[in-house]
Amino acid sequence: MSPLTKEEQLAYQADGFVIRRNQFTHSLMARVNQALDIAEKELLAAASIDGRAYAMDGRPFVDIGHRTLQFEFGEAWTEARQLRVVEPIADCTPLLDWLIRTPQMTGPIQSILSCDRLSLWTDKLNFKAAGGTGFEWHQDAPYWTPVSDSVAEMPNVMVALDQASEASGCLRGIRGSHLGGAYPGKQDGSPLAGFYTDPACFDLTAAVNFEVNAGDLIIFDPFLVHGSTDNNTSNRRRALIVTYQPADQPSLKSERVINL
Repeated sequence: MSPLTKEEQLAYQADGFVIRRNQFTHSLMARVNQALDIAEKELLAAASIDGRAYAMDGRPFVDIGHRTLQFEFGEAWTEARQLRVVEPIADCTPLLDWLIRTPQMTGPIQSILSCDRLSLWTDKLNFKAAGGTGFEWHQDAPYWTPVSDSVAEMPNVMVALDQASEASGCLRGIRGSHLGGAYPGKQDGSPLAGFYTDPACFDLTAAVNFEVNAGDLIIFDPFLVHGSTDNNTSNRRRALIVTYQPADQPSLKSERVINL
């Protein structure tokens, strides 16, 4: 078990996030990336056969059973096939399923939730290929509120699978923004506008770039305003984000209880 220290708990409460360095070795992250390379090919093949393709706000998506594949903006997935996000992803390969159960991942969440047993709410992989697009400022909790009454008990752990810098579009957050609860969404008339946080509701000068190395963790509150910019480098910037909850609760997409 790797519980948060008293200092880390105070930082999490005040800032809405904690960074833990060197939680996994670079060699393990390389093995995870190799497993994901295989999973990516398998998912694309399955999408060609069984996928249900659609678009939201000009963004291409494909659903395969309980899984959603999102492709880069403006690209027909059948042509470009550049994955942007897959959710969920951990059940695609045993190595990822093992990773999300490790004490490095679960220990901090047990500290935050003050419970010994956890279940999985959701997990996703942000591929962030070279040239990949960013994510506008948003909070996770408003996405989940329509389907859960317990969004405040759903902390996130992001594990960096590659080095992430400001140039490569690293995760960034608004320090302390979680203290304001759920903020209003943008109102620009686009189909997904409501899922992006109205920039008038937070202080952009409190933005923090989470520059991390492979194997580092970022633990952050479901109400933290966060996002990322485009990857302007020639290197990918993969990141796995896992959202936990107290035990015996159903997961978001499969609706199965996945206790850890």
